Amino acid sequence: MKMSKNYKRLCLALGLTGILGAGTVSAVQGTKNLQATYRNIQVTYNGQSKPISNEPFLVDGSTYVPLRAVGEILGVNATWNPATNTVALSGGSTTSSDASEAQIAQLNYQIAQLTKQLSDANAELANYKANSSTNNGSSSSNTSTSGSSISTAQLQETENYLNDNFSDELNSNISLSFDLSLAGNQIDVTISYDSKAENNTYNNKLTASTVEKFLKRIGDNIAATHADIAIAGTIEYTGGSEEKVSFERTKAGKYTYTHAFDEETLEELIDDEMDGYFYFEGITPSSLTLSEYNVTIREAKSTVTVKLYLSSNSTFTALWGTEQDDKNKDTIISASKRKSAVTEQLENLYDVLTAATNGYEVSIDVYYNDKADCIASIDENGKISTESFTYKA
Repeated sequence: MKMSKNYKRLCLALGLTGILGAGTVSAVQGTKNLQATYRNIQVTYNGQSKPISNEPFLVDGSTYVPLRAVGEILGVNATWNPATNTVALSGGSTTSSDASEAQIAQLNYQIAQLTKQLSDANAELANYKANSSTNNGSSSSNTSTSGSSISTAQLQETENYLNDNFSDELNSNISLSFDLSLAGNQIDVTISYDSKAENNTYNNKLTASTVEKFLKRIGDNIAATHADIAIAGTIEYTGGSEEKVSFERTKAGKYTYTHAFDEETLEELIDDEMDGYFYFEGITPSSLTLSEYNVTIREAKSTVTVKLYLSSNSTFTALWGTEQDDKNKDTIISASKRKSAVTEQLENLYDVLTAATNGYEVSIDVYYNDKADCIASIDENGKISTESFTYKA
């Protein structure tokens, strides 16, 4: 194989500069006879085979590859200047290098940010483990207690946990405050709120079942940390000095609930709403009065049954008339007026009692003069019946 002088010189320059060979040589001038060995040497770049116009060869154990061919692979121009015996390399792009450096800098910044976030998260996790329980409890296992051997600091830690995690769980519009104390052989829990708006939400939006589930969750959280001790507590509206509900949890985990309303309280609400009488247009209040109330609360079934007994004077009796007299609408209370008036008043009373009893099922029966027969009613679903609202002599 015949090689040009320029090609030979380029090959020799590549070998001597150590681009693909090893070691460093000093400048030498003159002519040497070299023995070249060909072994079908292949060139790859980034794992891909690259064609070479002039085959590489071996001289004294060093591999010689045409510099111009290597330059073409790398995107670099290689020229030989015989006047100065110089191989000149030019071209190539630094853009990719600059871009890589920018990308590396950006990645380094992101790594630094993520490292800081990870450090903060680890610190937060360590703090959480030190101050709370991940097993539905109110504090970590190293503050767990059994029986009444509870320090003030341990109880305070549980109180802080409840205030931090459960203040808005009953309802997002009610902000609760928790206060815990050790009273003999039980933990007392006072849960309170203070605004009138919150109390309206409690009365009108919450059912007894919702409140009881919430109190059970609170009791279970406390018991998860403070085992083998009874727990008792209340929910209070401090703005009106009202106790809304009380509960007890035994050591064995049995719950009982007492919603803070009684027969007397409900009778007062009836008085406030009805003002002591049924109103009919054209009849003075004293003509048809509420002579007696009978309120029965069954907590086991969450029901409230109300019986109202009406009494009338002679004026009302004369104007009430009978079904046969309804055609004389100028002198009697017509059946349509009776039904309309009774429906409105029963609906209003039903709404008041339902709100006050936190979702208990309320039913109301109305009796007139003869207590044996119900003349109007509203059931636990709010359905009114007035078909028998007629005068009985």
